[in-house]
Amino acid sequence: MIVEINDDNFLEYVSNGLKIVEVFAPWCGYCTRQRVELEKMDNVNIGALNSGNAPNSMKMLNVTAFPTLVVFKNGKEINRFLGLKTKYEIMDIISRYIK
Repeated sequence: MIVEINDDNFLEYVSNGLKIVEVFAPWCGYCTRQRVELEKMDNVNIGALNSGNAPNSMKMLNVTAFPTLVVFKNGKEINRFLGLKTKYEIMDIISRYIK
């Protein structure tokens, strides 16, 4: 499930459980393709963070490329990956954090 997040709710969103934050730019073609892959992941909590609307979160995350996917568990960053990933690549990465 994908929900829109921003500076106002970013910290609350990542504070509990396993979450993926998709950092994207609306003008980014790879981000559009990444969103298609993320929409295939029904049972995963995904927060979509528009880089242009979240300057504080962008500064905190120190993102320099798009798309960037950041994996959080109970408020702590546990993994990060850059560039376009398939649903299967993402699931392979996060499966090691699911207990």
